Amino acid sequence: MLSAVDAQQPDVVVTDIRMPPTQTDEGLQVAARLRKSHPQVGVVLLSQFDAPVYARALLEEGSAGRAYLLKQRVSGRRDCLVGSARQGDAHTEDADAEDRPR
Repeated sequence: MLSAVDAQQPDVVVTDIRMPPTQTDEGLQVAARLRKSHPQVGVVLLSQFDAPVYARALLEEGSAGRAYLLKQRVSGRRDCLVGSARQGDAHTEDADAEDRPR
């Protein structure tokens, strides 16, 4: 993926947490590497896991240009989140976020 970012120079990368070859946290590792090698590239990290540990790991070095989105909420929100990441904004959520008092 890093070579594709070098070649294509995208504004935003949308990736899953679990990717080949190990299906563990390759997407999270890519996000961390991109923060250092391509700080201007936003990252939207998709997950099927409502686990705060992944969102914290994504944001541990700052939230600018980063979004963490549960797959079950992607429908209708992808364009908004990609736009936010492109502009350097941050977004995180979990499955219970709408049910919590604000």
